[in-house]
Amino acid sequence: MTETNKKIVESAYKAMFGQLAVENSAGGWCLRVTRQIIQDALKIDHAEFYKRYMQHKASGTDPNVPFARDVQLSLRNLGYGVSESDILPGDLFFSWKPMPWGHVGIVLNSEYAIENLSGNRPIARNKFLCVSRIEDIKKTMPLEFFRLP
Repeated sequence: MTETNKKIVESAYKAMFGQLAVENSAGGWCLRVTRQIIQDALKIDHAEFYKRYMQHKASGTDPNVPFARDVQLSLRNLGYGVSESDILPGDLFFSWKPMPWGHVGIVLNSEYAIENLSGNRPIARNKFLCVSRIEDIKKTMPLEFFRLP
């Protein structure tokens, strides 16, 4: 596991157990929660996150609002993609579904990921923060994986 991935996993667990305050009071804030976990892991702020990881806007998204689709396109263009057979804990998964926003979460291990959604699998103190089986997520949407440098 890379040092960056290790830090992301550590921050994800902090969020899961209520040791990292994340804004997740509503479903559909997957990018916001993932961003906050990465900001904590890499000790960067909101502006630096978007400067590094959102350099492109996806067609059809609001130009004034960041979406998971935008970050996915940017990471793809930056060459940060990894094949599913090479994913590590701390990698990110994205899907273009649901449109137009997309979806993002963080791989915890070879079987599970953490994601923010309005589903019925809440954990710990975070109402919408869920641990899901990667195989179950793949049944509902196609996934693309990325590793931050």
